[in-house]
Amino acid sequence: MGALTLFTLGALLASAPAAAGEGKHPALIRGGYSASFGQVLLPATAPRGLVTSLTYYEFSGPISRIITLGAMNPDVPRTTVDLKDIDMECERFYDNCKLVYTYETTYPSSADWDRYVSDLDHFDEVARGILRDGVPVEFYLDIASPYLGGDAWGGQFVVMRRIQHVGWLGLPVVRLGLGVGAGGYIFRDVPRTEVYAEEDGTLRSEQVIDDYQYTFVGFPVRLTLFPIPWVAPFAQCDVNILSALKDRDHRSSPLHAGLEFYLKFVYVRAEVVTAVDQPGALSFGGEVGFGG
Repeated sequence: MGALTLFTLGALLASAPAAAGEGKHPALIRGGYSASFGQVLLPATAPRGLVTSLTYYEFSGPISRIITLGAMNPDVPRTTVDLKDIDMECERFYDNCKLVYTYETTYPSSADWDRYVSDLDHFDEVARGILRDGVPVEFYLDIASPYLGGDAWGGQFVVMRRIQHVGWLGLPVVRLGLGVGAGGYIFRDVPRTEVYAEEDGTLRSEQVIDDYQYTFVGFPVRLTLFPIPWVAPFAQCDVNILSALKDRDHRSSPLHAGLEFYLKFVYVRAEVVTAVDQPGALSFGGEVGFGG
């Protein structure tokens, strides 16, 4: 996912055990089916596409706890070897020359091992708390396939740290989610117009029909409000760091807004999606899930 996203994930999950100590977080697991129809994940010159997926969601579930424990696990002190110098040694008249490499080896000190033992003791305490009380961490996975009725292959996962407050904005519950995610979808045989720049600066357009791939690596930010326990309006921005890259591929940062409904063991979501860099593009999505 890249060093920046991994660092962000570690920082978010490192704060989860502290919040877990403030109370118990019972596991919640759901599975379902989702569909999204529109143009947000496709180029502006392409027709609308349909993404259909099987979904898995958990809060404080087994995957969330394993990921959190992995992010908290202390690193074992290691021996490092650094290249310090490169010399060329030759015999007379510069015959039979060879390169001679000089390395410097650094071994862990006793202080490094003492610190590691102390970190292990702390990790053991934190791990017991996580396994007993859970963590305020959400994990979401979708797996898309044309066999489910859509046009795309692929999938996406999101790991999100939940921050929940009671009484904010005069509402019973307000949830803020901060996380990282990655994934992508391949659309088969997409007709579209590609624009190229010639060497003299003139633009040339070409009609193509081939596969198209949308890729996401970034930071989802989600706000969910609970005016009543079973209805929750939400807004989410998936900040795609690939949108900053200058290439021909489309890398939008989707903006979601919609409603979630919780009816005993049934979960329903309806949303509209646009994009930061494509305000005219729209997609409409929904999901039905079953679980706690």
